[in-house]
Amino acid sequence: LPYNATYSGLLLKKGRSEPPYNVLDTPAVYAIEAVLEGKGYVTPRARLWPSNVYPYGRVSYIKAGNRTLIVRGFLGLTSEESKVLLERALIAGRALEGYDYYSCILTDYQARSLGINVGDTITVDGLNLTVVGIVSSPVLTQIRDLDDLALTPLDPRTLPQYAMAQTRAQVAYPLSYDETLILPYKLVMDLGGSIWSIAVHFKGGITPEDVISISTQLAKMLDVPVYVSLRNSVVGCSRIVTWSLMGWGFALIVLVMGSLNIITTFMSHVRERSKDIVIYSAVGLPPSGTVTMFLIESLVHLSIVIPLGYVLGVAFNYVLYLGGVIPSTYVLNFSS
Repeated sequence: LPYNATYSGLLLKKGRSEPPYNVLDTPAVYAIEAVLEGKGYVTPRARLWPSNVYPYGRVSYIKAGNRTLIVRGFLGLTSEESKVLLERALIAGRALEGYDYYSCILTDYQARSLGINVGDTITVDGLNLTVVGIVSSPVLTQIRDLDDLALTPLDPRTLPQYAMAQTRAQVAYPLSYDETLILPYKLVMDLGGSIWSIAVHFKGGITPEDVISISTQLAKMLDVPVYVSLRNSVVGCSRIVTWSLMGWGFALIVLVMGSLNIITTFMSHVRERSKDIVIYSAVGLPPSGTVTMFLIESLVHLSIVIPLGYVLGVAFNYVLYLGGVIPSTYVLNFSS
């Protein structure tokens, strides 16, 4: 793909992860863990949008003392991914740990607006959350996901099912980090969030061949596009639906006999009309005109015979079914 990776690993994501269809679920996480066989860490990302507040749309209010700040989405990260992605942007405090629950990470803009530091408590929708870290918003903005989009949830103002008519956008795009509150993954899921993408961070010692093999297997099994980071470049893997030609061995004889029958009928028809062809040639009809004339006649006949044969074939099968000749479990082939 025409961009460089900002971290190593895999990303499984459907489109722009628009709800309700382009989302993932917990069984997908278990399936990925089974395929990895301990070769890496599976780190799902959760997202949650606030309740609708008229006329501002879906917003939540962060309160600290007498100061208030609006956020439009919540991003849930696991401790493993928090350390991989957020530590490079940390200004103060630490990344999320596995034991964190009622905790959060703020951007430098959010911390300045609320006048708080690491260790202080904020209130969001009735929840008291402890600030464990402060990150640089400009640095985070430079960290792109493997699909070259931001790691934040989509802006609810750009989603048709969430946005008000006057603010609806043509394309869904992610929120800024200053409009997003970073929370522990488990807390966001317990609050009703959903999995919108899953990342995989490999352990040391894995080869590029193993990475490609795992990503290909995941793309086939889950039918989800997989983005692979290899040597700072990104490669995409996805399942392409194809159809295998099965059962042609039984139909080969019938096809050969039918083709010979059509050729024989066509040649007999030409032989019977040989005198007509001579007359047409005498009045100036070229050989190509003769061929075109016979082809048009054949197409006219086929346009009448094929639909008629199809309908009669289905009707005859139905008569056999009513007569008990074919079993009730027999299914008509309507597609060919």
